[in-house]
Amino acid sequence: MRGKATSAMARSSLVAAVLLVGLLAWLLRGQSVADTLQRWALPGTWAADCDQPASDAAPHMRLVLRPGGGATWERLPSPGSAAVVTGATIASDGTITLTIEMAPAQSRTVSLQRSGDRIRSLSDRVAGNEYSVRDGRFIRDGRETPWQIRCDG
Repeated sequence: MRGKATSAMARSSLVAAVLLVGLLAWLLRGQSVADTLQRWALPGTWAADCDQPASDAAPHMRLVLRPGGGATWERLPSPGSAAVVTGATIASDGTITLTIEMAPAQSRTVSLQRSGDRIRSLSDRVAGNEYSVRDGRFIRDGRETPWQIRCDG
């Protein structure tokens, strides 16, 4: 009788261990890039002035979710500017940092700040630490980055 009880207890322990490992794997897998972008409400088209048509002087940025949990980042009106968003992390201060893979073999890290319904770039750097934006200011002239609003829905 004692052998059967020990065997049943061992099976129960094994089942519990397998369930625990499965639960831990599910919890540790993390969110997809798309999940994180959705949580930050970033998908859509953004511009400083949505009434202005997209141009080099008034660019629009569009973030599009893709099947399978991925996303692309496009600068409008630049045809062929779509880049793949390979990482997205929301920091404890509420900012989001994106890793964007651009052609040819160029990686950018972009950090965005939100204030209500507006966003702006806090930093933008190419792999190798060459910044175009740092601390919310353009490196080339020191101007503050503009706030952008969502242009669609």
